[in-house]
Amino acid sequence: MAPGTAVVETLRLDLREFEESDWPAFRAVSIDPEAERVWGEPVNEPFLRQAFSEALSAKRRSDRHVYALAVVLRTTGEIVGYVDFSFSPGASEAEFSIMLGGGYRGLGFGSEVCRAMIGFGFGALGMRRVFSSVDAANPASRRMLEKAGMRLEREWRRPADAPPGSSWAVGCMYVIRADAESRIDRPL
Repeated sequence: MAPGTAVVETLRLDLREFEESDWPAFRAVSIDPEAERVWGEPVNEPFLRQAFSEALSAKRRSDRHVYALAVVLRTTGEIVGYVDFSFSPGASEAEFSIMLGGGYRGLGFGSEVCRAMIGFGFGALGMRRVFSSVDAANPASRRMLEKAGMRLEREWRRPADAPPGSSWAVGCMYVIRADAESRIDRPL
């Protein structure tokens, strides 16, 4: 695949592999004050460098099980966020998470990315189940997943031995199964 080529396309967005030159945009999205709550742990430069390095190396693995993709606004070419889609080799289920920059939340991009990644998981990757976990105290993220057709499967509490700085007291796991996906109105 040529650099900059979309892995997944939606009506307004291209989801493409990260390139080295995307570091400033990745960092800008990640240092948003909301980012720590989404990451669930303190965000600092070494943490971000490691995450970006892993995003770059994911595409080079022969046993690929992670898709770390830049979310690019098609009209401007600007990176407005990113998505991480991962699964265990041979698994029939995958997990995704989305991070959008502050100025791009509340515009429907999150639900658009969710629907696209669900379609990618069920279509291109043949998954039977796709899930995402969010902070229970983040109603916007919960609504985003629900708008994409996902349903709350369970809530979980942060373990007492969680690393210091972990922010989620209660998390929610949202799930969609391939047999339910066909019933969703998913305009991309």
